[in-house]
Amino acid sequence: MHTRSCDRRLLASGEFALVEMCDCGAVHLTVGAITLRLNPETLPALAEVVGAAASELALHELLHAHRPARAEARS
Repeated sequence: MHTRSCDRRLLASGEFALVEMCDCGAVHLTVGAITLRLNPETLPALAEVVGAAASELALHELLHAHRPARAEARS
């Protein structure tokens, strides 16, 4: 278990997350109160998956934003 304090260098930050490189070799991805410690090789694959999910979500919202509301069933 890692017990000493790590020195981190900010790689990127945004409204909801930040990514730091630690001198111990780990990449720290912080979203809200959650921090994931990743191998540096994992970050690009994670970014690819999150990017694909964001694209799918945007497409889903686009397709459903212009759909007219269904009429209520008549009794």
